[in-house]
Amino acid sequence: MVNEPLTAHDPRLPLVRARVFALVRSLWKAGVIRLPLEPAPQREAWAFLPLVWRLLQVEMWGKVLAEQVLPGLERALHAGGEWESEDAPLPPTAPPDWPGCGAALHVRSAGARPVVQRRWRRTFDLPENRLAAWGLDRLVAQAQRLGAPLAAAGVRDALAVASALADRRRRPPWCWVTSPAPAEARRVEQAARNRIAALGSRRPAYRRLWAWWQQWRQWEVQSGGALPAEDPAVEPDRLFELLVLLELVRALGQRGTVRQVRPLAGPATAPLFVVNGPRRLRVYYQTGAMFRATRRLKEVVGIPDIVIELGEGGPYVLLDAKNYGPAHHAEALYKMMGYLYNFGYPDRFEAIRAGALAFSTAEREGTGLYRWSTTDGGQSLLSFVVPPVPERGFTGMEAFVALLFQ
Repeated sequence: MVNEPLTAHDPRLPLVRARVFALVRSLWKAGVIRLPLEPAPQREAWAFLPLVWRLLQVEMWGKVLAEQVLPGLERALHAGGEWESEDAPLPPTAPPDWPGCGAALHVRSAGARPVVQRRWRRTFDLPENRLAAWGLDRLVAQAQRLGAPLAAAGVRDALAVASALADRRRRPPWCWVTSPAPAEARRVEQAARNRIAALGSRRPAYRRLWAWWQQWRQWEVQSGGALPAEDPAVEPDRLFELLVLLELVRALGQRGTVRQVRPLAGPATAPLFVVNGPRRLRVYYQTGAMFRATRRLKEVVGIPDIVIELGEGGPYVLLDAKNYGPAHHAEALYKMMGYLYNFGYPDRFEAIRAGALAFSTAEREGTGLYRWSTTDGGQSLLSFVVPPVPERGFTGMEAFVALLFQ
């Protein structure tokens, strides 16, 4: 199915979603992605990207909690309690509370012989422990809310992490700790922070808990709100666009050090990624701000998906992701030539070195990078294929990235 574009309800969509999630996860583990990748609110039709971010939140921070935080807490969990006294007949082995017993004898008849018995009632419901239970419950609840999208995405790791955490929550010591109700959540969080700060370095497990909580809360706030509904007609194109962006970043990371500069929903005038390697590159996403002053037809507001800046202030390479079948490649080529004209005419053509198209299907591209213009110098028009489902032998993206560093 290499030469068939993605369509609504395509049977390949779960595989593509799983591939996108695997790319985001690998880039996060490599330290490339550190900020939210959720789109701006006006792009609510792109529902899979918030889902990817929340899946990553469950899997990554769930693993940190399970593997780095909870084991230390379980070895030295704080416990509190208080003495409780009650009037009771004197059992043979009960330690009597003699002062209390005397007071009771003073007010009761001598024949009753009551004994005031004291018991130490132990509790683990301390603010710092409730904070950990709260984190456990939130992670498990988030995974449960994502159950259906997880199954549709073909992603299983986050569910496995959540299942392990849910099982841990049902066993001691965490089954002895209650999660705070919404009305008392802020008070418990503040009390936990104060108690952990007072411990200083004496209990490093609780310091790790607080550090984890702060990071989790930051992600949770940035990933708040309900998941938008996906439009089945829009999802294939959005998903392919996201796939091309992530594959580009992955390929750039093989030739240099890539770091994320801003959240995806941040100001589009700033680059999304910066690459330090044989050449310093900046990767912009969904913006044409760098061409605003030189746009030939200012009424035409179309912009390419990705702009790559080669060095400080240009030149630039444009990259557009097109989930088109072979019959529509010419349409995409004319659109790219329109970008080159609009941003470069009449005397800034040298500022844009090339325009490239990443197709989901092959026409003349084959498995490599195809140059539509064979003349030396001037602007190049390029195209290559990024198969929605991985196929061996397709090297167009790697060849395109190599060209950027020449």
